[in-house]
Amino acid sequence: HIELRKADNLYSDVTIFGQFVPVAYKQEKLIAYKRVLNDKELLILVNFSNEPLITNLDSTFKYTVLDNLSPSELEADKIALKPYQSIILANYN
Repeated sequence: HIELRKADNLYSDVTIFGQFVPVAYKQEKLIAYKRVLNDKELLILVNFSNEPLITNLDSTFKYTVLDNLSPSELEADKIALKPYQSIILANYN
């Protein structure tokens, strides 16, 4: 989302300068990666399936930045993604 890259945004430094880090999950219809800059991280999850998907989640990602199908079922160590849902989570706010 272009708004995340604007200079006055809390997440702009990570989206612009953060390193792209692929994240391995066992679900074949899930695309996951991080943007990492120092101790700031964004986790991007995309469910490319017409079925709901539940996956493990690092408990440090507590803050929802963007979600195309709000609200998400975010638990301490799991997230339930709806079909075709995309979400960006942060470890800071």
